[in-house]
Amino acid sequence: MTSSILRKFIKKWVIDLRNDKKRQRGNFSYRRKEYSIALQSYRSALKFLNTDQYPLLEQDTESSIFAEQYIQVQNNLAQVHLLNNQFDQCLDAVNEVLKHDPKNIKASFRQAKALFELGNYDQTIPILKLLLQSQNNDVERDKINDMLNICKTKLEKYKKNEKEICRRMFSSPSSTTTTITTVKEKLQSKNIAKVENKNKTAWWTY
Repeated sequence: MTSSILRKFIKKWVIDLRNDKKRQRGNFSYRRKEYSIALQSYRSALKFLNTDQYPLLEQDTESSIFAEQYIQVQNNLAQVHLLNNQFDQCLDAVNEVLKHDPKNIKASFRQAKALFELGNYDQTIPILKLLLQSQNNDVERDKINDMLNICKTKLEKYKKNEKEICRRMFSSPSSTTTTITTVKEKLQSKNIAKVENKNKTAWWTY
């Protein structure tokens, strides 16, 4: 092994070591529910998986080891964002995971959860249905079914409200005119009554 190859090997080994150290620290903080520290650690770990910053990693981008490390960190990052109610950031992280592993169960569930919390029920339903079709033992079917039922109920309610709004908007003008006329008549009656009361009071003072 030449000295240049050895230096590259050592440098890459140091990068891998730092990445793993940051990831482990993130896991430790996550277990302690110190989510802000976990977030920082996972972001730092991702920097060590950045091929632009560390070109030495370029040769490993297609390897299962690189992909596994990257997916693991992004998945952990997504979970922390989810717990912090940072749903858009969670979606960014899971999208990165799904680029490398489209059938990743954890990423898909977190994607559905984030979309659900954002109120995007129409986008959530197809993901949940795909998860239910999976034979993977990691799929929490009870939770998914509960979420799916809520999504369907919410969408039905939304559609019902939408129809009601449209019905009111396009209701007959005559009924609207009648309502306005009735309100005007009531106001006029009140004004007349006020004037009469004032006159009566004026009469009694004399």
